[in-house]
Amino acid sequence: MTGDRNNAESLDRCAVVVPALNPSDKLTSFICELSELGFKNIIVINDGSDFKFSHVFRDLEQSGHCIVLTHDRNMGKGAALKTAFEYFLRNFGGKDMCGVITADADGQHLPDDVLSVANALCSSTNSIIMGSRNFRQDNVPQRSRLGNTFISKAFRWLYGVSLSDTQTGLRGIPLPLIEKAESIYGSRYEYEINVLILAKKQGIKFVEVPISTIYFDNNESSHYHPFSDSMRILWVLFAGLLRYFYASIISSIVDVGLFIVLNYWVFALLSTEVRLFWATAIARVASSAVNFVLNKKTFAGTQPHPRTQLIRYYILWIIQLLAAYLMVYGLSFIIPSDAVSKLVTDNLLALFSYQIQLRWVYYAEPAE
Repeated sequence: MTGDRNNAESLDRCAVVVPALNPSDKLTSFICELSELGFKNIIVINDGSDFKFSHVFRDLEQSGHCIVLTHDRNMGKGAALKTAFEYFLRNFGGKDMCGVITADADGQHLPDDVLSVANALCSSTNSIIMGSRNFRQDNVPQRSRLGNTFISKAFRWLYGVSLSDTQTGLRGIPLPLIEKAESIYGSRYEYEINVLILAKKQGIKFVEVPISTIYFDNNESSHYHPFSDSMRILWVLFAGLLRYFYASIISSIVDVGLFIVLNYWVFALLSTEVRLFWATAIARVASSAVNFVLNKKTFAGTQPHPRTQLIRYYILWIIQLLAAYLMVYGLSFIIPSDAVSKLVTDNLLALFSYQIQLRWVYYAEPAE
């Protein structure tokens, strides 16, 4: 009886959102099965489907099992999700709701798996639930296996979150994240990655729930465009790393510019040794302060106390300074040019520093 009561609470406090583009009749049976399970708040988005598929949406409307929202033209999965989230907030946001379950319209998700995600969402106070597939099964298309593996590893390296399935369409999105969803960039598949990035920055926990791994006809029914959609996702993924290098470039400009001003004008009358020391020291401290502030925005999220961040940052800064000297000195025996040695060293240390700042300097455990 307790399990039934928990299921009933989850069904009442969640909405299921299903974006659809040129769906088969499988969508009608899927929505009917969700309704039979007890889901009362189901939103289907017709994202500009061709006219010959209109009977599917007409049948859904007549069934009374769901609300059908329509885009006059295809706007992309991200845009469809935004439309549904806006409707959810306008009609259900004021109630005691856990959030939204997103599911795909192509038959890849079982109603029982949707229920499992709903239960997990309503039992977690501040978590995004990921319905994770097993990509080691024989029925998984090679392009899906390789693409998901690469993006999952990139997401872990760039954002410090280990997920086995970043591309899953079956997710439980908590209400605090839904309230920010309209402002999230993206209108197609890159939108879903941006939701994960925002969740990380908001300190929302990630919970993975195993689900069935279903593919039909080598995933030919998917509307995912391997090249264009992959490029959008990769651009979104690596945007944080680009901001990090942008911060490094700005800091270098401050360092060099301030050094020139101090060395050639402010301390011009001092001896060479004193002039170079103070010009270098002040410029380096000032540029590191600029870098600290810019990186604080880059690694925005659940962060420790500012004083803790500052202490950690300058511990890392000192270690990097010593490491840079030792690496340049060591490479001088292999590479004739000190300038090339410094370039190699700075780039390697920048990648190392990114990981340390992500996982230690600006990191604190998300609140329960």
